Amino acid sequence: MQSANSKIILIISCVIFFALGSLTAVNGPLLAEFAQLNQTTLTEIGVIFTALFAGALISQLAAGPLSDRVGQKPVLIVGVALMVIGIVSYTFTRVYLLTLFFALLAGFGHGAVDLGGNVLIARVFKNRSVSALNLLNLFFGLGAFVGPALVSFALKTWQTGLPAVWISAGMLAVSGVWMLRTRVDEEAPTAQPGSAPAASVYRSPLLWLFGMVLLIYVGTENGIGGWATIYFEQSAAMQTAQAALVTSGFWLALTAGRLVSAGLGMRLSPAAVLVSSLVEAAAGAILLAVSHGQAALSVVAVLMIGFGFGAVYPTMIGITTETFSQGPGKAASVAAAMGSVGGMLIPWLQGVVIEQTSTRVFTFAVGALIVLMLAIAFSVTRRSAPPAAIPARPRP
Repeated sequence: MQSANSKIILIISCVIFFALGSLTAVNGPLLAEFAQLNQTTLTEIGVIFTALFAGALISQLAAGPLSDRVGQKPVLIVGVALMVIGIVSYTFTRVYLLTLFFALLAGFGHGAVDLGGNVLIARVFKNRSVSALNLLNLFFGLGAFVGPALVSFALKTWQTGLPAVWISAGMLAVSGVWMLRTRVDEEAPTAQPGSAPAASVYRSPLLWLFGMVLLIYVGTENGIGGWATIYFEQSAAMQTAQAALVTSGFWLALTAGRLVSAGLGMRLSPAAVLVSSLVEAAAGAILLAVSHGQAALSVVAVLMIGFGFGAVYPTMIGITTETFSQGPGKAASVAAAMGSVGGMLIPWLQGVVIEQTSTRVFTFAVGALIVLMLAIAFSVTRRSAPPAAIPARPRP
């Protein structure tokens, strides 16, 4: 599908993903404030990540088949509304269980926005989906960089980081209305040579391996983004405002990785982009483990991991929708939902590791997860058929 206003759709989607990234990244630097407002421990408030990704898991499982029937735009709009309502509401609650409820509601929205936006762009730019998806998720990374920086600014200005949430939610709401007023021409999914039949999508072992890569990736990415502030406070004695800037640096490096990958996607195969990115992230994880307690080297290590992580999610979504082109919504929903399982469990477990053991053990856990992800990714990309060739000079 290539509609006349495809560039407008891409621009709006990028703004939506910018706000989505900001709202995703502000939670980590705000954990201590949320714990204080709800009178809980860090481990207890860390369950907010579980609630967010549990909601995303449920919505992604439902939204995939639904988007194949009604189109991606309705799924995307409903997701925007749910996320704005949920995430703004839990900044005002002071009751722990109510906070988790609104986080769950925000998770419903997050899952629908993530799936609807990625599949929409994959369909609009189907012949150059890897580059277009990396560009879309580049803006997620930009938002994720800006979010913690907004928290740092708000803390210095108003002694609370909550305005960062309200500003980002306002941007998401405005861009959602913009998308609502924009015409999106949908067409039914069509088969590509070598693609899996729609009926066999859920039975394909390859799809579940794709999902396993995203399970580990989403959990590890959000675990690092969520706990980096606490990690540097405890391991390097940084102040909260400084540590929040390191978290911003992680997301900025991830964004830079997506920018580079958008260009590489026009020259290299998706498999080559994916594996090389994870090799670089693994090198960063090794440096993080050996440099524990050394602020400068640890910051470099986190930036290396972020840069390597940049291409993983959009490239895997591109590979998935191309491999299962007769049922891209169904396939993407399974892979993205497994990512939400990782986001639901891994950040919480990493928080337990930090609070119950040590920050050093946290670095070993990060390294083990990245090496496992690299091994699975290398295996599945060798087994999957290469997507259709990408034009040398795309104009998204």
